[in-house]
Amino acid sequence: MTRRSIALPLLIALLPLAAMAILQFIMPVVAPLVMAEIGRPAEAYGWLGGAMGLGSVLLLFTNHWLMPSLGPVRFLRFGLLIAITGIGFTLSGVWPLMIVGALLMGYGYATTTPAGSQVLADFTPRALWGTLFSLRMAAVPLGGMAAGLLGSLVAPEAGWRVTFWIIMAVCLAVLVVLFFIPPRFNESRALKPFDLRQMARRDVLMRPARVVAAIPRLRSLAFAAWCVACVHSTVTSFFVIYLVAIRNVPMVKAATLFAVLQISAVIGRIAFGATADRIGSPLPVLKLVAPLASGAAVWLSFMTAEWSPVALTVATIYIGATVGSFNGLYLAEVARLAPTGEVGDATASVAVFLFTAYLFAPPLVGLAFAGIGAAVTLRIVALFALVGLAVFFWRDRSAVDGLAK
Repeated sequence: MTRRSIALPLLIALLPLAAMAILQFIMPVVAPLVMAEIGRPAEAYGWLGGAMGLGSVLLLFTNHWLMPSLGPVRFLRFGLLIAITGIGFTLSGVWPLMIVGALLMGYGYATTTPAGSQVLADFTPRALWGTLFSLRMAAVPLGGMAAGLLGSLVAPEAGWRVTFWIIMAVCLAVLVVLFFIPPRFNESRALKPFDLRQMARRDVLMRPARVVAAIPRLRSLAFAAWCVACVHSTVTSFFVIYLVAIRNVPMVKAATLFAVLQISAVIGRIAFGATADRIGSPLPVLKLVAPLASGAAVWLSFMTAEWSPVALTVATIYIGATVGSFNGLYLAEVARLAPTGEVGDATASVAVFLFTAYLFAPPLVGLAFAGIGAAVTLRIVALFALVGLAVFFWRDRSAVDGLAK
């Protein structure tokens, strides 16, 4: 397989994810500005973050009948249209409509997980999945980097609404590009008839749980990744809010640090993915990433405006390179465990559980910030990644005991 033949499926998986990642990250970046304008406390952003997570969960529950009918490329187009609609609601500045807009943005964003995984699984060599899945997921911090730059260069001067209009234009541009993708990428599998009635069927709603239960060792993997995702969700959702509202770091500096956070996340995800391919398995690298992610939340809890620019940057680089690097490794391991031809289904099923971390963590952490304090909350959340580490080691012991029997 040539590099050119790998490049196009990677582009299909990467471009929509990058565009919608900008949308996903821009709200926590400009949240101090938005919350101040609409008269709400900064930690109230947690409800918007939770609405995004809820939208993602709802999409992944319906993926099992929707993507097989549309195909992965059309599914991505559908997701972009939904996300763009969500921007429109958010621009209203009316709190209930902004909640709806956040839900729609989360719904659209989640289409990138099963669709991108299916395209990569169908059109790239298995031996490169660790690298390619991590490279695809590096689009998330790339989008975050762009959000950080917009938050530091555009939002303080032009306002947060102008920033959202720019992101809407980016999403529309990617939507146009997807209409030029060759049909074979959407029709590598026979499409199923579209039936709206399936959405309400009990067996369809229960399908994610059945798929995860049916694939050996996937339940423990999903739970371990969920624990690390709680830390990732907390850090990325509240990084700017914590620095600005709690530690009195200037908005422009905090948004710039967010861009640094995401640049280092790109490097971290690619480096950890390449390491997994060299070792031959993502699991040893996941065991390394989990405690590093825990340390990232703890380090953030100590950052203050009194730190020197060098110290703030070094801490941010570490946090970015570690806290979210589990994602591509996790998806590569899911793809490895899933039966041939069921990668998209398995990915969507485990993503349902993973995205509940992004549903519950932001509002709960926002409430904890107001109740017990931000720094204490971050240190408590850091423990979740250590629980995930324990589960990874438990899985290994269980596998060895199973072989012994």
